[in-house]
Amino acid sequence: MNPGIYNNISFKDYLAIEAVSNSYLGRLAECPAKTLVPQEDTAPMILGRAVHTLVLEGLDTFSTRYFKLPDVDKRTKEGKTELLYAMAENEGKEGLTPDNYQMVMAIREAVLSHPTASVLLAEGVREQTICWTDSKTSLSCKGRPDIVPNKETYTLIDLKT
Repeated sequence: MNPGIYNNISFKDYLAIEAVSNSYLGRLAECPAKTLVPQEDTAPMILGRAVHTLVLEGLDTFSTRYFKLPDVDKRTKEGKTELLYAMAENEGKEGLTPDNYQMVMAIREAVLSHPTASVLLAEGVREQTICWTDSKTSLSCKGRPDIVPNKETYTLIDLKT
C-alpha cells in the first residue's frame, strides 16, 4: 500500500497490508521465529478486542460482533444443547463468557465516566490506517491509532486493557 492516511479500512484488511507493525516488531524482538507462526487468539486478546470495539465503536457495532454466552453447565446434555443453540443463533459472532461480558461492560462504564478519558475519547477520527516508509531502513510500516484527536490535543489515543 502506498504511504498515506486511510479511513474506512477494516481491521481484517489492515492486517493484510504487507508492512511491519508494532506488534510484528514486538514478536520479532522477543523471538524472530514468532514472526513466522500465525498468531493465535488468546483469551486476553479476545477480551481486549471486545473492550476496544465497545468503547471506541459503540454498542451497535459491538452487538454485531459479540454476544454473551449462556451461563450453563457444559457437562450436562441440556447445557451443551443450550450452548450450541446460542452459538448457532449468533453465528459469525465471538462469544464472551458471562463474566467477561460483564467485565467488558464495566470497563466501558469506567472509561467513559472518567473525566479525562471521556474527553479524550469524545472527538477525533477513529481507526485510521497510516502507512509510511521508514527513512532509515526503507521498510514499509503501518500503524492504526485508535483515535487521532483534534489538533489542539496533539495526542494519539491507544486504548489498552
